[in-house]
Amino acid sequence: MAKHLFKFSNYPEREAILYCPKTNRFSFVKFHMPFKCPCCGELLEKLGRKAKIVLNYEMSL
Repeated sequence: MAKHLFKFSNYPEREAILYCPKTNRFSFVKFHMPFKCPCCGELLEKLGRKAKIVLNYEMSL
């Protein structure tokens, strides 16, 4: 199962780019936990099995 990926575009403002593997879409979001994915509606309660933060600029799956 692929994970939701968060890539921070503006760290102090908590703005992130979210990749949803279920719908194969990207969206711009304000990062907070727990988080409900705007693409598929899945509730992400913490990072780990369902989501991770990507630190490099390439959105590798």
